[in-house]
Amino acid sequence: MNKIQYMPEKPVYGIAYVPYSRFEDVYPVEKAIDRGTMFKKLDIPFSTYANISIMNPFC
Repeated sequence: MNKIQYMPEKPVYGIAYVPYSRFEDVYPVEKAIDRGTMFKKLDIPFSTYANISIMNPFC
């Protein structure tokens, strides 16, 4: 099986890259549906960004 790289070997400036998510440390199906993501590392509450003006248009 070929190993998928986390990021390109030679990334180009000005092009956005999204790293692959690895299937590790994931929620069970029921909790993943409730949280909106199966990846625990991506489960960030909105309150984390409440006081950051660029992330919250209501500041």
